[in-house]
Amino acid sequence: MAKVWTSSKPATLICNAGSTGDLRKTVAEYTAEEIQAYYDMNIISYTTLISGFLDIFSCCKTYIINISSLLAVQPFANWGLYASGKAARDMLLQVIAKENKEGSVRTLSYAPGPLDNTMQKHVRETLGDPEQAKLYTDMATQGKLVSMESSAKKLVDILQKDVFVSGAHIDYFDDDI
Repeated sequence: MAKVWTSSKPATLICNAGSTGDLRKTVAEYTAEEIQAYYDMNIISYTTLISGFLDIFSCCKTYIINISSLLAVQPFANWGLYASGKAARDMLLQVIAKENKEGSVRTLSYAPGPLDNTMQKHVRETLGDPEQAKLYTDMATQGKLVSMESSAKKLVDILQKDVFVSGAHIDYFDDDI
């Protein structure tokens, strides 16, 4: 791919695209076809996007922000595809950080918390683990889900301060940022 971008301003990619997979299923219930389809959509396409972005913007300071999840670093039942996909994305950005120690490329995996959005509604309606489904339902009815505005503001604050370690995984609930 030809490098076409020249600018003194940083290029920033924030990637939030992806899917949850079938949360009714345990790992033992996955078919080879759904595993392949999930990884094609959530890891292969993501890696391709990141690689192309780095190639195009190799001439300037670059930020790559992965919208991650607590599930990238902590396991929960019925989240096998989603959790492994988020973990793979986090690791890819850690590798990129190691490959760019001079700081021209900065990466961050940001876990926005359990957001009050349509994905969370889908989780409550389809999650196969009754304990987690109840937990999320209780959070929703008690108004304890994180507002998208609040989480986005925290991410903006993190990026504006720009003191995070490149390759880090930062959660909305982390106090030290």
